[in-house]
Amino acid sequence: SECSKSLAIQLTNVFQFGQIEFSYDTCVQDSSIGGYRAGIANFNTVDGSVWNVIKAYHKMTSNNDEFSNYDDALQNNGKNNDTESSDIFNRFCETWKSASQNVKFQSAQESVLEKKYYQKSQSEAEDLGLTLSISQAQLYDTSISHG
Repeated sequence: SECSKSLAIQLTNVFQFGQIEFSYDTCVQDSSIGGYRAGIANFNTVDGSVWNVIKAYHKMTSNNDEFSNYDDALQNNGKNNDTESSDIFNRFCETWKSASQNVKFQSAQESVLEKKYYQKSQSEAEDLGLTLSISQAQLYDTSISHG
């Protein structure tokens, strides 16, 4: 139900960000993955989820947005361990945080969250026969935490 979904998202947000609301503008360089984590699901540049958000945003803006400079690097999973990518990503978090004020960019993040994490986790919950909202929420939280 929508109520269960809302509670699952809010609980996960508390675990991830210490608040129930989405944190669209979160962006940090993460040396443990060799890239960046950003947005409402800690999307990251290494697994391609940041690129999924940017592609969704490009679609909404007809490719006329502030992320075009990052396309090549993000298509290569945004690992910042080479000099060229490091130079490109110097202002990535600044760009992400600024774009996060845009409703279209927020919508792009929500769309990827829904497809990549929520729908997938709930399908897995169904396959496992999990019917309690708390179990479904835990599976969603696990998908956010571990991809």
